[in-house]
Parts: sequence; structure tokens; C-alpha cells
Amino acid sequence: MIIKKIEIKNLQLLKSVSGDFGKINIISGKNLDNPNNSGNGSGKSTIVLRAILFALYGHVEEGLTLKDLIRFNEKEACVEIEVEKDNKIYKIIRKIPSELRVYSDDNEIQANTSTIKQRFIDEVFGDVNFFRSYRCVDIKNGINILDMGIVSVRKTLMGFIEGIFTDIRTRLLAQKTEREKFSKDKRLYQFYLSEKKLKVLEDGLQEITKTTEEIQINLKTQNTLCNDLIINEETFLSKIAINEHNIELDTQNLQKNQINIDNYKQKIEELKTPEKEIKTSLIDYESKIKQCNFTVEDVNKTINIINSDIIRDRKLLEKLQKQNTTLEVEIKEDAKKTNHLKAEINTLNELGNKCDKCKQDINPEIKEQFIIDNDFEMAELTEKNNDNINNLNIIKKEIDTLSTKIRNDENMIKELQNNLDREQVNIKSFNKENLEQLQKQQNLELATANAESDKNKYLELIESCKKQTNDYSQAIEESKELVLQYKEEIQKLTSLLEIETDVLEDLKNKKDTLYNKEKRTCLFIAKLKEAFKFSEYKYSKSDIVIYDETIKVLDSFAGEYIREWLSSLSVIINNLLNPVNISVEFTADKDFLKVKDNSQTLKYDQLSTGQRCFLSVIFKLAILMQQNKTGIILMDDGLGSIDQINFKNLIEICKALPFQIIAVYQNYNQEIEDVKQFMVIRENGVSNVS
Repeated sequence: MIIKKIEIKNLQLLKSVSGDFGKINIISGKNLDNPNNSGNGSGKSTIVLRAILFALYGHVEEGLTLKDLIRFNEKEACVEIEVEKDNKIYKIIRKIPSELRVYSDDNEIQANTSTIKQRFIDEVFGDVNFFRSYRCVDIKNGINILDMGIVSVRKTLMGFIEGIFTDIRTRLLAQKTEREKFSKDKRLYQFYLSEKKLKVLEDGLQEITKTTEEIQINLKTQNTLCNDLIINEETFLSKIAINEHNIELDTQNLQKNQINIDNYKQKIEELKTPEKEIKTSLIDYESKIKQCNFTVEDVNKTINIINSDIIRDRKLLEKLQKQNTTLEVEIKEDAKKTNHLKAEINTLNELGNKCDKCKQDINPEIKEQFIIDNDFEMAELTEKNNDNINNLNIIKKEIDTLSTKIRNDENMIKELQNNLDREQVNIKSFNKENLEQLQKQQNLELATANAESDKNKYLELIESCKKQTNDYSQAIEESKELVLQYKEEIQKLTSLLEIETDVLEDLKNKKDTLYNKEKRTCLFIAKLKEAFKFSEYKYSKSDIVIYDETIKVLDSFAGEYIREWLSSLSVIINNLLNPVNISVEFTADKDFLKVKDNSQTLKYDQLSTGQRCFLSVIFKLAILMQQNKTGIILMDDGLGSIDQINFKNLIEICKALPFQIIAVYQNYNQEIEDVKQFMVIRENGVSNVS
């Protein structure tokens, strides 16, 4: 990077100044407005640092603003700089108020914003922090890493070295990504490009969108129908479960009645031995009580299972209700965003071609792009809002379905509780009868005397049990018949649901097909539009593989390079310092950097101000040489601490190096061979260069 020439207009003291730079340039100054004719305030730093940093990066030193750079009583300022790098000539024109133009070999770089143009400059010349750290020797605008302290120097150097690999790796990844993006396999030019084709695709996209909206309406209706069928099917399943449970209970009661009948018959046969009959009855009643307890336990288990289902369903219901609330809030927020975007578009349309605040012309392309971007964002928000509304309706249907299921389960629990109550009554009845039998055992003689009466009583009980058996059998048959009817209804509903589900799936498939078609069409339109901009897809798979392998090699090489880098850096620094009998050494201890001045070993802080400034310049030059970098080095505030002899030594060292030097040194009147010298003279508030 070599600065060929610079033109400055209305920048602080400089009204109109231009100059061509050589390899080594020394700028001195004289302030005739000062009675002592000193060089301070003549405008040297404005040329060397402010103008160049402003042109390249728009940089303004701390404490100043862009407005402070404009010459007094002027409205604008401009710096034009011509730079050579890699056999290319770049011209950068930066103005205040904000304007930036960049040329590469007389071809202007086209970009929508100054930020993109600045990014291009950073990619070509490096960013402002790197420039200030390694290409500037200055107290205010430069960054002297040696003055930051030994710990910071170590961190900075290590970070810089790692940054080299990170930068290389980033560039390799970027180049790999570029080759993947512009791979031959991803060429966009497999079709004929024409505006007519683009118009046909856009018209087709509108038709697809219209058809998709119609299918969406049908899909909503069909989804509602399927949900209704599912609810009816679940209702019949609940009824079947209730009837099957009733069948089970009636079957158990039927078995109990049969046992009772057999017991009563046996008791009639054993009436001649009442004691034995009563003891047998006691054992039978205990069995009956145990059987009833088993039944109560089974019913309780069933109730617990259903209660667990109800708790789980209520949690799911609560979750769905939260989703419902979240979607409603999101729909409202998306509506607000859409209204805000509409308001911005209306405001921009009402402004016309001038800004209502700064009264400057609005770039029509930027305005149109802004409107297009807002329209696109509004379309996305509208589509998202429609999807949220559809999801909201689906969730509400699911909430209704779940609520219905919970009510059915609660009804089933009530029926089971009734059955449980009946079994409890039976248990109490059996306990009571058991007590009666005990009483009968105590009154054995009385029971024997009344054997005939007991026989008649048992006969009556047998008849009653037979009647109950008939009732239970009839109830079982009725329940079975209902179960069959419900199953038939479920089969019908299942068949109908399969048909309607097929219709629903068909609609979804059509919607997905249209969505994919719409997506492909949008993508194709985007590719078609992009195809008008890009034309080179030239990289093969082997080009991409090369970068993969290079990145792997780079990662394994980084650690070894850091050690060699510091060793090589010390050699370069010491070679440059040889004319002034100073050398440096990097160590592993806490001092990290040691300086040898003749026979003394000193810390950096023990050096004189001039030695530190000299070493700082050499340090930066060595780091740049270590990276095989060339180009501009700017030297301003701080060089005054170097005496003229050492300054001349520094210039002689720089002559042999691949750098362009632009240095400010106050009142340097000696001529040096192959050095271009400038004198900045300020008179009557205007600075000129001779």
C-alpha cells in the first residue's frame, strides 16, 4: 500500500493543498502567524494523519467531530487520496457532509451504502485498528503497544499472532464458502433469461397464491368436520367402556346370585343339622364379603385410573389454553407491526423526493428498495399471522375436544361411584346377615325348631335370587346389544373419518404441493433475478476440497508457528536496531521483553523517551516485515523526542526497507539523499505546502 498523491480542500487550516509522495517523505512546518515562527500549529499533522486517516477510514481523533475538520466559514471539506496496492491504483474521495466514492483502476465501486464501500476499503487495506497499531507512530492517532505494559504487550502479540491464523482461516473459509456458493453444480444459468419469462412466472405466482387461499378455506372446513367425527367416535368409545363395565359388574352379581342359590339349596338339605348349616353359612358369608371387597378394590382402581386420565387431560388442557393465549398475543403484535410498516410506507410516499428534516434529496433507488423490503416484510407478517390464526382455531378445537373427554370421564366416575355404593350396601348387608347367623348359632335350639320356617325362607330367597339372576341376564344382554350398536356406529364413523381424513390429507397434499410450487416459483424468480447480476459459477469440487485440506494443515501448523514467529521477530528487530547498538530479547518470564543497551540489560520502562520512541517504530516495522507486508508508515507526534542523529539513522534504516515513510519532524533542515522533503507554511490562517 503506497500513497501516490493527496488532494485536500477546506480541511482545518488547509484550503487547497495537493502533493505527490515518494518512498521517504519528511514534513516540517513553520507558523508565520506565531511571533516565534515555530512549527507548531502549521498543519503538518493535518496532512500526515488527519487527512489520510479521514480519507481511508473516516476516522476522527478523540475529542473532535467531523464538523471540527471543516475549515472555518466553509460548508464542506474533501480529501482525495490515490493509493497503489498489488499493481492496482485505488482512488478514494471522502467528503464532509457524508459522501464516499471509491475507484479501482478508474472503475467506481458500486454499492448502495457507504458502509459497504468502507467494508471494501477495510478488506483491501486492513481495518482502522490495525492501521493505527502498526502503520501509525503518533501519540493521539496511533496505538503504541509497547507503552501498554508488558502484560498487555504479551497478550497483544499472542492475540495478533493468533489473529493472523484466525484471519487466514476466516479468509480460507470465506473463499471455500464462495467456491461452494459459486460451484459448477449450483449454476443458475441452466435456463434462458428473459423479462417475459419473469413476467409469466410472477403472474403464475399470483394464481398459485389465490388457489392456495381457497384450499386453505376448504382445509379449515374439512379439519372441523374431521374433529367432529373424532369427538363422536370418542363419545361412543366412552359409552362402550361404560356398558362393558356394567356387563362385568352384572356378570359378577350373576355369579354371586348363583353362589347364593347353591348355598340356599345346600342349607335346605342341611336343615336337619342346623349347627353345621349355620357354620357353613358363616364361612359362605365371609367369602361373599371378601368377594365384595375385591369388587370395591377393582372399582377404586378403575376410578383412580380415570382420575389420573382427567388430571393428565386437564394439564394438557391448561397447556393448550396457554398456547391459545400466546398465539392471540402474537397475532396482535404482528398486526401492530404490519400497521407500523404500512405507516412507514405511507410516510415515505408522502415525503416525495425530499427529506422533511434535512431537506436533502432522497435517493429514489434507496426509497424504492426500502418500500420493497417493507412490503416483503408485511407479506411475511401477514402469512405468519394467517398461520397463527389457523393454529389458534386448531387449538380451540382441541380444547373443545379435550373438555368433552374430561366431562365424559367425570360422568363415568359418577356411574362407577354408584356401583361402588351398591357394593358397600351389599357388604353391610352380608355383615348384617353374618351377625344374624352368629345369633342363630347362639340360638341353636330355636333355629332347629324353626327349620321348616327357615326352609321356606330359603326357598323364597332362592326365588328372589333367580329373579335377580334373570334381571342381571337381561341387563347383560341389553348392554351387549348396546355395545354392538355402538361398535357399528364407530365402524361407520371410522369409515367416514377415513374418507374425510383422506379428503383432508388430499387437501393438505394439495396445499403442500402448491406451497412447494409457490416456494419453488419464488426461488426460481429470485434466481432468475439474481441471474441478471451474477454470471460466473466456475469452481469444481476439487477446488473446495483443496480449501478443506488447507484449513486442516493450518490448524496443526499454528502452535509451531507462534514459537518460530517470536524467534524470527526478535532477529528482525535486532537487525534493524544494530546501527544504534540496541538489541531485544523475548523471554518466558514475567518481563517478557528485555532490552540490551551496550552491556546493560534494561526493562522497557527504563529506556529514555527517545529510545522508547525509536524502539516503538522499529517494533512496528519488524512486525510488518515478519508478515511480509509493505506499504505506508505514518510518523507524527513523538518523533520530536528522537534527536536529529538518531532520526537520520531511522531514515537510513527505512530506506532499505520495503515501506513508504511519511514522517513529521519539526525544523529538520538537513538534506538527505533520496528523501523528499516538504515544508508546511502557515500564514494569515492558511497553510500551504512547498
